[in-house]
Amino acid sequence: MAAELKRSRRENEILKQQRDILKRATFFCQGGKSMSFKFIDQAKEVFPAERLCRVPGVSTSGYFAWRSRPAGRRQREDMVLLAHVRAACAGSNETYGISRLPVF
Repeated sequence: MAAELKRSRRENEILKQQRDILKRATFFCQGGKSMSFKFIDQAKEVFPAERLCRVPGVSTSGYFAWRSRPAGRRQREDMVLLAHVRAACAGSNETYGISRLPVF
C-alpha cells in the first residue's frame, strides 16, 4: 500500500509539472522547432530538459544539437540590432516607445 501511494504521488508530481509546462509552452510551441527549442532553453532552469522536449514533441538530441550549434547569420544580425535598440532606449532614459526610436 505504501509503495502504491509513493508511486501515485510521483505520478501526480509529474502530471503537475507537465501541466505547468503546457501553460508556459502554448505560445512557443506554435512557432516550429526553433521556437520550441528557445522555450526549452528558457524553462530548463525550472523543469528537466527531457520532460520539456516531450511537450512540443521534439527530441532531446535535437535540442542539445541546436544548443551546441553556433549562432547563424540572421541570429547574429538580430543580436546586433537588439543591442542598438537597447542602447537607444537606454539613451532616452527608457522614455521612447517603438514609434519614437530611430530606424536602423
